[in-house]
Amino acid sequence: KRVNPESALLHKEQLSSLHYLDCVVKEGMRLHPVAPTSSIRVAIADLDFGKYVIPKGSICAISNFSLHRHGISRPDEFIP
Repeated sequence: KRVNPESALLHKEQLSSLHYLDCVVKEGMRLHPVAPTSSIRVAIADLDFGKYVIPKGSICAISNFSLHRHGISRPDEFIP
């Protein structure tokens, strides 16, 4: 079903009804993030993660590329 069969133009009021377009845009951003890392933070205290320790004052960043591929069965496939 076309959103506006009478015209090739799309109006901003119709964007909320384009669920599949929303999925395609989000999946494209997951596969190709605009920023390589999320916000960079400085640890304000020593952090203990089992056998790993992040000392106070360490600079910490998360890779958006890795974050959006962890825990997904087919991480490199485009599946909107």
